[in-house]
Amino acid sequence: VYKARKDETGVVVALKVIRKERLGSADFLTRFRREVLASSRLAHPNLVQVFEADLAGEQPFLAVEYVPGLTLQDLVDRQGALTPALACDIVRQIAQALKHADEQRLVHRDIKPSNIMVLAPGGLPLPPRPAVKVLDMG
Repeated sequence: VYKARKDETGVVVALKVIRKERLGSADFLTRFRREVLASSRLAHPNLVQVFEADLAGEQPFLAVEYVPGLTLQDLVDRQGALTPALACDIVRQIAQALKHADEQRLVHRDIKPSNIMVLAPGGLPLPPRPAVKVLDMG
């Protein structure tokens, strides 16, 4: 995953590409295509937004919203246990994102702290009620 500028608009995106050594793997390409198709069906403030994808080109890619912050895993590793109020707020936001995915007949299948981004544009310390974004719908 790379941080990139989308085009002349200058929008910053996270650009997910398949490593060249994995381009020959039909299974890996199938999972990547599944992630692109699933992600593009979703629109929710707690899910990372898809901007663009190319599955047919020489280098398949997925351009998604860049989320300034850190993963929930990194946050816990750095700060230790979350306060009950913060933990409940984060879980509530994750549940709302998963409910939206369920309404679109999608199941995440890999919810874990490293697939949850906690918005922290200024770094640590966190804002009082940080937003979260669920990643990797593949």
